[in-house]
Amino acid sequence: PVVKAPGPRMPPDAPGGRDACLAAQASDHLAAGDPAAAETALRQMGPGEARDLGWMAYARKTTLPVCGEIADPDLTEHCRSLVGRMHMRETDDAPTAQAGAGPWVISPGDASFYGGAEMQRFTKLAVSTGSGAPEVVDVDDGLETFGLKAVASYGLRERFEIEAQVPWYRVDANTKGAVCGALSLGACRTTQGIGIVTARAKGVVVDELVGAPLSMALGTELRFGQHTAQDRERITNLGEGTNDLGAFASLGRSGGLADGFWSAWLEGGGRYRFPNTELPEGPVPGPEIFADFEALAGARRWWSLGPSASMLWRPAGYDVEDILSRPTLATDIDRWGALSILTVRVGGKLIIRSSERVDLVAGVLTTAYAVNNPSDVTTVSFGLSVHPGPEAP
Repeated sequence: PVVKAPGPRMPPDAPGGRDACLAAQASDHLAAGDPAAAETALRQMGPGEARDLGWMAYARKTTLPVCGEIADPDLTEHCRSLVGRMHMRETDDAPTAQAGAGPWVISPGDASFYGGAEMQRFTKLAVSTGSGAPEVVDVDDGLETFGLKAVASYGLRERFEIEAQVPWYRVDANTKGAVCGALSLGACRTTQGIGIVTARAKGVVVDELVGAPLSMALGTELRFGQHTAQDRERITNLGEGTNDLGAFASLGRSGGLADGFWSAWLEGGGRYRFPNTELPEGPVPGPEIFADFEALAGARRWWSLGPSASMLWRPAGYDVEDILSRPTLATDIDRWGALSILTVRVGGKLIIRSSERVDLVAGVLTTAYAVNNPSDVTTVSFGLSVHPGPEAP
């Protein structure tokens, strides 16, 4: 029986009986996970559309830079964009971004995995309402976080993927001084365990490969954090104890750059937090708006480098000063979920491709602006991204 390729199948009715046969053979070899045999068939074909489409399918399945084999210049550029985007889909270090960052998805039946670690530290808390210069207070000798993160993505069907993310964290206060004591409720006790578990689904609705100026994807997310509820009164908490439902849109473009690739994307969305309680200011915690940006470029295919940024905004809620000045709020276990917050973080990321299927990802983010949130957070992260698939011939 003939097994269909997960990507676009090479037309078996291409001009020329021999080329049509070879095109069908190459397609079946790719579907069976034998790119070496597919390459052999493609190299025996004569020039023409069938051969060009064959190399496109080969590039889609193997992510190898074979775009120079394509004669049609427009299709060549599309091929370079395709290969570039597949190599740029590494895990972003922004708090709200996932492994499948940007408006791109992996092929049906393919999977990618990311495993990494991150370290974070902050010593100051911005407690202003955002009007005028922020007022910043020291949090004793600061808090430090060490975390591990695992992310898996799977191409469920053409232009549609699903993803799951599971983090583990340990949060320590360096010293438990006056500020920790004033916050009461064991605010600075060490906390460790599974953080907020996230599931995402994303589908491409506009694709630059078919002539659009940008690619666009729409998606939804489910976050499971109810298991963090028992420690939500702490400043060292792993979450605010809620399950959340969100939606997002992502825009981006990618392409070839010398012998490498470039890509840029912007993602924004909203998140409904199923509340733990109700206060006069509204549900606690309130809805949130988030955004992420990244641009990567590399003149060689083995590396990419560029800036990244993220934003998280919870418009409704109280200021830190308001909460601490009201005894009933200051001792409420949902006091941190009741905050109105804004944080903007900027940084950069480096990707080193050690092989066709394994990449090293490193990044750093630091706080650029914060309201009712730590004002000097620095996060350093690194990990490996693995893309199982057919071996390169």
